[in-house]
Amino acid sequence: TTLALHSTKTTIRTSGVFVVPAGVSADGAVHLGSLDRLQTQMAFVGRGFSKAVRRKSLDETRNEAIPEQRHDVVIMNPPFSRSANPNIKFGYSGPEARTKMSRELKKLGEGLSAFGYDASAIGNAGLSAYFMFLAARLVKHGGRVAAVLPRSMLSGVAFGKVREAFLREFHLEYVVSNYDPGDHSNGIAPWSFSENTTIGEVLVLARRRTEVSNEERTCYVGLWRKPRNEVVALLHSQQIIKKRGALVGTLPEGAYETLEDDGVTVGVLYDVSQESLAVNWLVPAVFAAPELNRMTLGLRLRREGFVPMASVAAEYGYDIRWLKDAFAQVGGPTAHRVVWGHQGAMNTVGLAATHVGYGRPKHGQKSLDIFLRYSSDLLVAERPHLSTECSLCFRTGEPVMGTAFWELRLVEDRFKPVVALWLNSTFGIMQYLSMATSSYGDIFKLKKDQLRGVLVPNPQHLDVAAWERFYATVAAEPLLVYGQEFRRAAEGVGVRLAIDRFVASQLGLELPGKTIYELLAVDPVVTKNRL
Repeated sequence: TTLALHSTKTTIRTSGVFVVPAGVSADGAVHLGSLDRLQTQMAFVGRGFSKAVRRKSLDETRNEAIPEQRHDVVIMNPPFSRSANPNIKFGYSGPEARTKMSRELKKLGEGLSAFGYDASAIGNAGLSAYFMFLAARLVKHGGRVAAVLPRSMLSGVAFGKVREAFLREFHLEYVVSNYDPGDHSNGIAPWSFSENTTIGEVLVLARRRTEVSNEERTCYVGLWRKPRNEVVALLHSQQIIKKRGALVGTLPEGAYETLEDDGVTVGVLYDVSQESLAVNWLVPAVFAAPELNRMTLGLRLRREGFVPMASVAAEYGYDIRWLKDAFAQVGGPTAHRVVWGHQGAMNTVGLAATHVGYGRPKHGQKSLDIFLRYSSDLLVAERPHLSTECSLCFRTGEPVMGTAFWELRLVEDRFKPVVALWLNSTFGIMQYLSMATSSYGDIFKLKKDQLRGVLVPNPQHLDVAAWERFYATVAAEPLLVYGQEFRRAAEGVGVRLAIDRFVASQLGLELPGKTIYELLAVDPVVTKNRL
């Protein structure tokens, strides 16, 4: 509205600002708000162009088959809502209207294939994924899309098709992350850009290509302090544009610039190549400090001596959402051991027996079959909270299930110390986080599809017995929470430093220096503290 009314000659009548219906109207028509514009385009393609157009290239089809104006700029902060609890995917519509709207949205997703988009797996991404496809349809060649989106879109599985489509058709110019944990005394909300939002957010800016270039780079901006107001945000944007022009090289080469506000560093910016975006868009932006992201990116792009988890794992465990439906927590001894929840007290690589509880099968043989198939003595964290926890991977000494862990079964049991030590090393932690979904500050989530892609040392090329011997020396040694343990490593002591030294020596890796540990010890993603 501000943009539309900016001109003194603009009136409400001529502004072009209008409200579109959403919901079920009195005559029974179902509307999806702005997403109806996608339905209109699909109907147009279906009526007049189908076979003739589909034989042409995708870009030719889009140029000819759009019955409405293409725009130079599409700016949006779309709704993030999805079918969670409470279900406000379509605002506060009643159950009947919500059912009808969900049905129409499903049809909309299926129809996106006419434009070359695959929306078959974007349901968990919420409505914002559909709005990204809409934006792609509305912008001209050479035009730009700018969107505030949940931070989960950088690596979330459900956003995968959106990222794929945009990399194919757009030059991703900027990704702006907010690493500010907030300052409630001054009204600065944490991690987000929007008002009244309780999830982390990013701003992405992409330009529809007029031609393909192998020289494309993406500028990542990390804000350590959220702009206090619109004027500061505008000053930041001008500084970013100017300083990006001065950048020489990319992040892997160590090049970055800082953002300043009254002599205080409030953020950083750096370029990455398109190769850096192949896995997901999070890898170059896991942490606030560029030096940490440089190391993370280097580990992700490293291939020699490493294999994806899918090469060493035979089973990844039972879906965490359903585990509590299969077993009830009980205090007395049963044959079914369960690790209930996750907490900072779980602070050893070899999980102490006091953390393993009991489960009572709720559904007879079905629950028993679940335990027999999925239980394992190797657990990988599913949703770690870095500011309060200590470890990403445990060995339990007996088969268990876990309500906050994936039960990992390997193709060979002898590989277990390799996986356990790797995921508790600084190298493995960075690798894990780069594949997980970053949703809010220090909270990450790793789905099965992401776990399969986590890189681990190839145990076939290692002295596995040496890894088992070293594991035995540290299994019962207590770890501190991540930030404190990294502080100890910077001081030359601690369990994680011992693990890092062993892993580095076995794999020929360079041990993280004191500076890396110091940066990890204060990074907002690890500590929830402001830089």
